[in-house]
Amino acid sequence: MTLFSKNDRQSYPPREAFGWREYFSLIRCATYYRANKLDPPYDGRYQKKFETKFTETFKAQNSRLVSTGTSAVYVSLKSLPIPPKSPVLVSSITDGGCISAIIEAGFKPILVDTDFQTFNISLETVIQAFNSAAVNKTNRPGCLVACHIGGEPISDIVEISKWCSRNGIFLIEDCSQAIKARVSEGLVGTFGQLAAFSLMYRKNISSGGSAGVILVNDQSHINNVLANSDRGKPLWQTSQNLNNPGVNLYPALNHNSNEFIASIALSSLNRVDKTNQQRVQFCLKLLAHLADQKLPFGNDRFHYNWAPFYLTLFKKRNEKIDIKLIADQMNKQYKVPLLVNYGCLASRWPWLKEYLAFPQEMPIATKNIESSFNLFLNEKYRDSHSRKIAKSVQAVLKNNKF
Repeated sequence: MTLFSKNDRQSYPPREAFGWREYFSLIRCATYYRANKLDPPYDGRYQKKFETKFTETFKAQNSRLVSTGTSAVYVSLKSLPIPPKSPVLVSSITDGGCISAIIEAGFKPILVDTDFQTFNISLETVIQAFNSAAVNKTNRPGCLVACHIGGEPISDIVEISKWCSRNGIFLIEDCSQAIKARVSEGLVGTFGQLAAFSLMYRKNISSGGSAGVILVNDQSHINNVLANSDRGKPLWQTSQNLNNPGVNLYPALNHNSNEFIASIALSSLNRVDKTNQQRVQFCLKLLAHLADQKLPFGNDRFHYNWAPFYLTLFKKRNEKIDIKLIADQMNKQYKVPLLVNYGCLASRWPWLKEYLAFPQEMPIATKNIESSFNLFLNEKYRDSHSRKIAKSVQAVLKNNKF
């Protein structure tokens, strides 16, 4: 008798982020422009609908749809009065686009280590990174880009926000992997002057390709966000001929999106609460199965206020197992959709070293990466899939006689 039937080995269900509702939203957008004999612009009807809904969702001042999540970070940085070549504190575990945006905006990254058994930074590690600038005789950091990773909100983001305010440091939250995650004080993205979001096709809010959003919590920055997102144009000056580059305020790039992207993103935004809820329920069931069967990894920090993008499973303390070997065999033998070796630890990127404000090692983040693997998620996973994953762990453990 085998542990797995043929059906158990079949692939896990596809997400289908471009579902029927997104399809019909796109058709309505196309029909509107075709029926009115209009060429779809950027900054049009559906973009404004999306931005209004997004702003209301977060109870913010404004929001701006841009072409990518990387653009959202880049434009946010360019919109703040930070001196050129200033150091910028940034989470050490993050996407390459976030770090590249800092460099391309003309700043020098200082990496911030994580807390234990999480990919997120903490107030303590932020202060340590800030103090290291003085030790290394580097200019005072002007900004912190705090990334909420994997769907987990930074647990002390409120304290980090207050610390930034006291020290005259701008705070940009990168919420690309944690859309609508929350802490007790509110939604992530609402604690900095600005927040950046990615709507890439795999994210919890999907645009059908690539897009980003800048959330504006401090109204004093809105004009710079608008101008930096569209070639330096003073978009609020409606009496101006904005097609004349002579009226532009300063040089800037074109980060505009389009109406079709906006229409898909609007539909995805309308169902994000359900998306997050279904992912949370799956994660809770999986973690319960792992704990009930005393399997050697889990995630003790997981909370229903998360907005899971993926689920990181950490080796339990004092367990003498090769967690990477287990994950690799779960993936290869039982087709569990997971990532064994996570490459988003910036201190390991050879190309980055010459751009850092000073050389850095991230000991806690390194240990966290080495003692974990990431399980891919989508909202179609059910309890049957959580049981199948737990069963695959049991099989691998038995086969390797750990």
